[in-house]
Amino acid sequence: MWPWEMKWLFDYTDSEAQANADFQIECINSLERAANNLLILLLTGAGGALALFVSIRNDGAPLWLQGGMLASSVYLFAIACVLVLKCMQASDIAPPTNDPKNLYNSKTAMMNCLVLKKEILESKQRCIESNRDCANIKGKWLNIVSIMATATPVVFGIGAAAFRLIW
Repeated sequence: MWPWEMKWLFDYTDSEAQANADFQIECINSLERAANNLLILLLTGAGGALALFVSIRNDGAPLWLQGGMLASSVYLFAIACVLVLKCMQASDIAPPTNDPKNLYNSKTAMMNCLVLKKEILESKQRCIESNRDCANIKGKWLNIVSIMATATPVVFGIGAAAFRLIW
Protein backbone atom coordinates (compact mmCIF):
# COMPACT_ATOMS: atom_id res chain seq x y z
CA MET A 1 0.00 0.00 0.00
CA TRP A 2 1.28 3.44 -0.86
CA PRO A 3 1.87 5.91 1.98
CA TRP A 4 -0.95 8.25 0.89
CA GLU A 5 -3.30 5.26 0.70
CA MET A 6 -2.26 4.24 4.21
CA LYS A 7 -2.92 7.79 5.47
CA TRP A 8 -6.34 7.81 3.83
CA LEU A 9 -7.15 4.43 5.37
CA PHE A 10 -6.12 5.55 8.85
CA ASP A 11 -8.04 8.83 8.52
CA TYR A 12 -11.14 7.00 7.32
CA THR A 13 -10.86 4.42 10.09
CA ASP A 14 -10.42 7.18 12.67
CA SER A 15 -13.50 9.07 11.44
CA GLU A 16 -15.57 5.87 11.49
CA ALA A 17 -14.33 5.05 14.99
CA GLN A 18 -15.29 8.57 16.11
CA ALA A 19 -18.77 8.22 14.61
CA ASN A 20 -19.16 4.84 16.33
CA ALA A 21 -18.02 6.27 19.67
CA ASP A 22 -20.47 9.17 19.35
CA PHE A 23 -23.25 6.71 18.47
CA GLN A 24 -22.54 4.58 21.56
CA ILE A 25 -22.73 7.68 23.80
CA GLU A 26 -26.04 8.68 22.19
CA CYS A 27 -27.42 5.17 22.75
CA ILE A 28 -26.55 5.38 26.45
CA ASN A 29 -28.19 8.82 26.68
CA SER A 30 -31.30 7.53 24.92
CA LEU A 31 -31.56 4.56 27.29
CA GLU A 32 -31.19 6.85 30.29
CA ARG A 33 -33.99 9.10 29.00
CA ALA A 34 -36.23 6.05 28.47
CA ALA A 35 -35.41 4.82 31.98
CA ASN A 36 -36.26 8.25 33.40
CA ASN A 37 -39.63 8.24 31.62
CA LEU A 38 -40.38 4.73 32.86
CA LEU A 39 -39.43 5.73 36.41
CA ILE A 40 -41.88 8.62 36.27
CA LEU A 41 -44.64 6.23 35.14
CA LEU A 42 -43.80 3.65 37.80
CA LEU A 43 -43.71 6.19 40.62
CA THR A 44 -46.93 7.79 39.41
CA GLY A 45 -48.64 4.41 39.32
CA ALA A 46 -47.24 3.37 42.70
CA GLY A 47 -48.23 6.65 44.32
CA GLY A 48 -51.68 6.52 42.77
CA ALA A 49 -52.21 2.93 43.92
CA LEU A 50 -51.07 3.86 47.43
CA ALA A 51 -53.38 6.89 47.53
CA LEU A 52 -56.28 4.76 46.33
CA PHE A 53 -55.47 2.12 48.95
CA VAL A 54 -55.60 4.74 51.72
CA SER A 55 -58.83 6.15 50.32
CA ILE A 56 -60.64 2.82 50.02
CA ARG A 57 -59.31 1.68 53.39
CA ASN A 58 -60.97 4.67 55.03
CA ASP A 59 -64.18 4.04 53.07
CA GLY A 60 -64.37 0.43 54.28
CA ALA A 61 -63.96 -1.23 50.87
CA PRO A 62 -63.66 -5.01 50.71
CA LEU A 63 -60.37 -6.39 52.03
CA TRP A 64 -59.54 -8.14 48.74
CA LEU A 65 -59.66 -4.77 46.94
CA GLN A 66 -57.48 -3.18 49.59
CA GLY A 67 -55.00 -6.08 49.35
CA GLY A 68 -54.82 -5.84 45.58
CA MET A 69 -54.14 -2.10 45.67
CA LEU A 70 -51.53 -2.45 48.41
CA ALA A 71 -49.78 -5.28 46.56
CA SER A 72 -49.77 -3.25 43.33
CA SER A 73 -48.33 -0.21 45.05
CA VAL A 74 -45.56 -2.14 46.82
CA TYR A 75 -44.74 -4.01 43.61
CA LEU A 76 -44.48 -0.82 41.54
CA PHE A 77 -42.25 0.83 44.14
CA ALA A 78 -40.06 -2.29 44.18
CA ILE A 79 -39.56 -2.41 40.43
CA ALA A 80 -38.89 1.35 40.43
CA CYS A 81 -36.03 0.60 42.84
CA VAL A 82 -34.72 -2.10 40.49
CA LEU A 83 -34.87 0.38 37.62
CA VAL A 84 -32.86 2.96 39.55
CA LEU A 85 -30.28 0.43 40.71
CA LYS A 86 -29.75 -1.27 37.36
CA CYS A 87 -30.36 1.44 34.76
CA MET A 88 -30.04 4.87 36.26
CA GLN A 89 -27.03 4.78 38.55
CA ALA A 90 -24.00 6.58 37.19
CA SER A 91 -21.59 4.29 35.38
CA ASP A 92 -18.23 4.69 33.75
CA ILE A 93 -18.69 6.04 30.25
CA ALA A 94 -15.60 6.23 28.10
CA PRO A 95 -15.15 9.56 26.32
CA PRO A 96 -15.71 9.53 22.54
CA THR A 97 -12.22 10.93 21.98
CA ASN A 98 -8.85 9.67 23.06
CA ASP A 99 -7.33 10.74 26.34
CA PRO A 100 -4.08 12.68 26.10
CA LYS A 101 -2.33 9.93 28.05
CA ASN A 102 -3.08 7.59 25.14
CA LEU A 103 -1.77 10.06 22.58
CA TYR A 104 1.56 11.02 24.03
CA ASN A 105 3.46 9.23 26.75
CA SER A 106 6.83 7.56 27.24
CA LYS A 107 5.64 4.53 25.27
CA THR A 108 4.27 6.44 22.28
CA ALA A 109 7.14 8.93 22.08
CA MET A 110 9.39 6.25 20.61
CA MET A 111 6.88 4.94 18.02
CA ASN A 112 6.67 5.80 14.37
CA CYS A 113 3.46 7.38 13.09
CA LEU A 114 1.87 4.19 11.76
CA VAL A 115 2.35 2.28 14.99
CA LEU A 116 1.14 5.28 16.99
CA LYS A 117 -1.98 5.58 14.84
CA LYS A 118 -2.65 1.86 15.38
CA GLU A 119 -2.33 2.29 19.16
CA ILE A 120 -4.71 5.25 19.07
CA LEU A 121 -7.30 3.28 17.11
CA GLU A 122 -7.01 0.32 19.47
CA SER A 123 -7.55 2.64 22.42
CA LYS A 124 -10.66 4.07 20.76
CA GLN A 125 -11.92 0.55 20.08
CA ARG A 126 -11.63 -0.30 23.77
CA CYS A 127 -13.70 2.79 24.62
CA ILE A 128 -16.35 1.84 22.05
CA GLU A 129 -16.59 -1.69 23.42
CA SER A 130 -16.80 -0.43 26.99
CA ASN A 131 -19.67 1.93 26.11
CA ARG A 132 -21.42 -0.80 24.10
CA ASP A 133 -21.26 -3.11 27.13
CA CYS A 134 -22.69 -0.35 29.34
CA ALA A 135 -25.55 0.27 26.88
CA ASN A 136 -26.29 -3.44 26.61
CA ILE A 137 -26.59 -3.81 30.38
CA LYS A 138 -28.81 -0.73 30.72
CA GLY A 139 -30.98 -1.85 27.80
CA LYS A 140 -31.36 -5.37 29.17
CA TRP A 141 -32.53 -4.14 32.57
CA LEU A 142 -34.80 -1.52 31.02
CA ASN A 143 -36.50 -4.31 29.07
CA ILE A 144 -36.79 -6.51 32.17
CA VAL A 145 -38.36 -3.73 34.24
CA SER A 146 -40.76 -2.85 31.40
CA ILE A 147 -41.90 -6.47 31.24
CA MET A 148 -42.23 -6.55 35.03
CA ALA A 149 -44.42 -3.44 34.89
CA THR A 150 -46.83 -5.15 32.52
CA ALA A 151 -47.36 -7.85 35.16
CA THR A 152 -48.89 -5.36 37.61
CA PRO A 153 -52.48 -6.58 37.03
CA VAL A 154 -51.34 -10.11 37.89
CA VAL A 155 -49.80 -8.79 41.10
CA PHE A 156 -53.10 -7.05 41.88
CA GLY A 157 -54.94 -10.34 41.39
CA ILE A 158 -52.49 -12.27 43.57
CA GLY A 159 -52.68 -9.61 46.31
CA ALA A 160 -56.44 -9.56 46.16
CA ALA A 161 -56.67 -13.36 46.29
CA ALA A 162 -54.21 -13.53 49.19
CA PHE A 163 -56.18 -11.00 51.23
CA ARG A 164 -59.43 -12.77 50.42
CA LEU A 165 -58.03 -16.11 51.61
CA ILE A 166 -56.38 -14.71 54.73
CA TRP A 167 -59.23 -12.51 55.99
